[in-house]
Amino acid sequence: MGNPGFLLLDHPTLRTDLEAQNLFARLLKQKAQEGAAILLTCEDLSWAGKFCTHIVELGGGRVIDCRRNEAPAPTASSEVAEEDSAVPERLVPYKVPARKEDRVILFDPGEILYATSRDGKIYLRTASEEATTNLTLQELEQRLLGRGFFKAHRAYLVNLQHIKAVIQFTRNSYTLLLNDAQETMIPLSKQSEKELQALLGY
Repeated sequence: MGNPGFLLLDHPTLRTDLEAQNLFARLLKQKAQEGAAILLTCEDLSWAGKFCTHIVELGGGRVIDCRRNEAPAPTASSEVAEEDSAVPERLVPYKVPARKEDRVILFDPGEILYATSRDGKIYLRTASEEATTNLTLQELEQRLLGRGFFKAHRAYLVNLQHIKAVIQFTRNSYTLLLNDAQETMIPLSKQSEKELQALLGY
């Protein structure tokens, strides 16, 4: 990586294995010890929280928590112990389970366009496929709290990162246009539109 004075990293360990994550953590610690300032975004606090000095948590596009990490700088021996103790935590990665035919699919939350209730089942939709989950919409909403999902309608939980536009058809009728190839349209209740407007400030 050379010798930069500042590193800006967006989800640097996304879809990497344990070995790569441990290597990346060692590299970041080394760069910090050499005097580099590092700013990173990450959904996995069990990983990033081990070496970040300041942690800012975002929820729905707003800061929901800001704290200083008081963990002491690791020594060489504690670093090895840290990596060993990290294994149990990493055995529970954050995924959303769903079923399609004879397979259980584990979706990354960022891949999900929306979740919807239909015919008594809950469906997860990505840009390329659809699968059912045993979780209720309420359980999904709790699990995805702080990960950019928004209850657009009583039957829809939408990933805000995939919303392209908010369309107003009548005074009380709204729809969300998604950025997928099909340009999916999702109903948006009047109350949810007010909440979304306050959340995004449009």
